[in-house]
Amino acid sequence: MGRKDHGNWERVGVEYYSPARGWGCLEAEATVKLVAEKCYSFRDYNRNLYFRRSAGEWSRALPDELSPIERGHLYDVTVSGKDGDSHLHVSSVRAADEETAPLVKGLGAWVDVPRYGRQTVVQAFDRVFCLPWESLGEFEARVKALGGEVRRHFVDLAVVAEAERRAQRAAAMFRQAWDELGQAVSRAACPCDLAEVELLADRTRDLAREVEKGLGTLRQAKERIALEPGRLADKAQVDAALRRAEKAWAEVAACDVDARVREAVARVADLEALRGGVVTPAPAPDGWRRDAEGAFRAVLSAVEEALAVSAALTSEAGGDLAARAVTVLRRLEEAASGAEAAVAAARDVAALLRERARGVLGMNEGD
Repeated sequence: MGRKDHGNWERVGVEYYSPARGWGCLEAEATVKLVAEKCYSFRDYNRNLYFRRSAGEWSRALPDELSPIERGHLYDVTVSGKDGDSHLHVSSVRAADEETAPLVKGLGAWVDVPRYGRQTVVQAFDRVFCLPWESLGEFEARVKALGGEVRRHFVDLAVVAEAERRAQRAAAMFRQAWDELGQAVSRAACPCDLAEVELLADRTRDLAREVEKGLGTLRQAKERIALEPGRLADKAQVDAALRRAEKAWAEVAACDVDARVREAVARVADLEALRGGVVTPAPAPDGWRRDAEGAFRAVLSAVEEALAVSAALTSEAGGDLAARAVTVLRRLEEAASGAEAAVAAARDVAALLRERARGVLGMNEGD
């Protein structure tokens, strides 16, 4: 079909297609490239230029060499407008051209063009146009007959149910985390305890955000389904799910995590002040128990060997036995030194416990 080029073309999209991933894939994966161009003169149809990959290079392809899907006849349909005055919003990877005209003829398609207002001729469309809601069935039938596809993007009740489930699950986990945070605050007795408080506070905030996110999804679903004619029962289900999520969010929003963290900080500060600036002993290292057990086992082994050598010395004498006694004595002294270190660490823990207990008892007496 002949067509004049008035020199007023603008590229409005470059899209890539692969059999495995469809439209929207990366160029490296693609077997077909589509270049959509729009003519703003309203005299000519838009044009779509097709390319096939051959030996790693793109070469021009004729429309007849491609399937309808490869020519971009894939249409995504959503609902737009406002409650009581909704319409279909149709978008595609291809620009509307001669092949688009029979698909929308007589269906009342239009597009709003800046400075020109509402236009109903296909030459004014680009890759997006509007249709009345009641024309959806006929449009789908025409696209299917051509070999293309229409994808409806309406409110899916399964998606709504999943959004509510996630929000309610996050709300339940929030309540548990909130309780754990309160317990950590009540246990906080020194600055090192605030690390646990901070960790639990961060987790509690994350769960609150999850509940809020789910609530936002449900609110959007309610707004969208309100535009869809009919579906009264579905609208009731969405509204009920939203109300339940709003109730869960209200309980979450009533919990002030920051206030609870401030409470923990103030509690620790009060206890530190009561201690009079005494430096809190550092907690025993993670390997303390292992080291202590090893030290005491070494002491027991050295004592047993020392007793055996001592008993032998009472009944006999000899250079070998005396040398062994010296070695055992040295081992016993080294083992005792290790045990003393473990006992010293135990004393530090006892001192920490004593100071914390005094601080708590002092506060209770003051109350």
